[in-house]
Amino acid sequence: MKPNKETALHSAICSIILFILTTVFIELNYIDFRVIKELYLPIWAIAVIAIVFRQYIFSYIFVSSAALGLIVEYIIRYHQQPEVTMKGAVVNTLIICLGFIIGVVVQIVVTRNRRHSISKPT
Repeated sequence: MKPNKETALHSAICSIILFILTTVFIELNYIDFRVIKELYLPIWAIAVIAIVFRQYIFSYIFVSSAALGLIVEYIIRYHQQPEVTMKGAVVNTLIICLGFIIGVVVQIVVTRNRRHSISKPT
């Protein structure tokens, strides 16, 4: 697969989304570089690999679910101020996993529909 301008653009968009998100939560003192290295760097890598193979829809759904998961985790944690639990982290993990699964399913459906519409003569 040869990288092109479209691949670079999609990679940049996903990178910017995760960079802004993690920067905001670093500034809020909610996550640190260890969390980014262990959780969000692999998410970014999976998204970029998907983009290299032109699976753009999957990568956007996956990155969006990671962003949504972190925001929801923060909101849950913020509302449980006196008592810290793992509820937010569990919800975040579920959202990321669901985002991965939904991204794969939607990408497969879109790819199949494109192939069928290309192969059918009109």
